[in-house]
Amino acid sequence: MDGVTEHRAIVDTHRHPVGPKLRAKMAERGLYDPNEEFPQANAQDLICYREFFDLDYAMPKQREGGLKLAR
Repeated sequence: MDGVTEHRAIVDTHRHPVGPKLRAKMAERGLYDPNEEFPQANAQDLICYREFFDLDYAMPKQREGGLKLAR
């Protein structure tokens, strides 16, 4: 390889979108308000983004961004 190191890009998206059951529990416990727009913050200063709570929104965005595989 002529002393040149080949590099492969690693992108850590570290996303944890949640499904409807967990999303409902989180709303019930006051972690976010499903009737408000995102981003939003709660009394514990947790910032909530749409990408976390809305799988139908998050997954296409990840695919558009080039994410092909999740492990």
